[in-house]
Amino acid sequence: MGVSHKAGADGNGLGPLALSLLGAAALAVAACAAPDERREAEIAAAELASSQGEWVRAAALWHGIYFDDGGRNTRACRECARALFFSGDADSACAMVELGLESAPADPDLLELHGRVLEASGYRRAAELSHSRAVAADPGRIYSLVALGRLRLQLGYEIAAVEPLQRAVDFSGGSVEALALLGRARAAGGEDALAFEAYAKAAAKTGECDADTLLAAARLGLGESVRTARADAVGLALGWAGEVATREPQRTLAHVLLGRASELAGRLEAAVQHYRRAVETDPSNAEALADLASLHVRMGDSEAASDMVRRALEVELDPTRRTHLIELLEAGPAGGL
Repeated sequence: MGVSHKAGADGNGLGPLALSLLGAAALAVAACAAPDERREAEIAAAELASSQGEWVRAAALWHGIYFDDGGRNTRACRECARALFFSGDADSACAMVELGLESAPADPDLLELHGRVLEASGYRRAAELSHSRAVAADPGRIYSLVALGRLRLQLGYEIAAVEPLQRAVDFSGGSVEALALLGRARAAGGEDALAFEAYAKAAAKTGECDADTLLAAARLGLGESVRTARADAVGLALGWAGEVATREPQRTLAHVLLGRASELAGRLEAAVQHYRRAVETDPSNAEALADLASLHVRMGDSEAASDMVRRALEVELDPTRRTHLIELLEAGPAGGL
């Protein structure tokens, strides 16, 4: 779980070697300086180690400062815990944060870091509580607001995830992650139009939106309620699914959604090609087979429709969708296609 952050040149143009020499000089000064000067040098050395991503050394330096101050230096505690976390020692980081919280239980920085460490360690419920407390102490804390929404979605509290995510978007304009999570949360609550709006804002951040989010947005945009609310929904869905198909040519769902968008746009031959491509990428995909069968029925190609229906029935397990497929099979002359 370790994280390595190596610093480049700082704002004054100093590279890693020069910064290392400064760090060594700071330690040398600390050894012979007066107490106040020694402390300034120790803090400077700890800050330098953190800025360079030398996390083990930084943790040791901040640890010394924290205990030299009798456990009352909240910043040293937080920086030590952060360095331990980035060095890969999540257990020690958590223990350090909890020491700090004993004396500063409402410190939002410590609470946020606590939540971050707990989430990385798999303790989602405890992490959700820590981020909740961080937000209570500092309502505009974007990281904790987004983390709170993400954790609530993972825990199955979709409706409760909406409020912190919407606040994060309102405060900051919304990162791709925050907007995508907000889209998921609103869709889970049946707010399809608002979910689509959030997804559309995420997708508009060119090159930043992941394939799963683009496909979730496209699928939602092809739904009747969103198409009724937004005249551009099908066009947007077509563009998003096409982007994923270009990035990941074997992504079956992208081709399925391209087929549906093309069909809704009245481009039936194009839809057939997209559905066929979906079946090529996954010959056992019941969704693609059923869509292609339905389109063949619509176009009057009974033989092709019958073949697709039978193939779909071999893999489809959902009773409702099986009933629809059987109805298609029975729709033709003399009880068959």
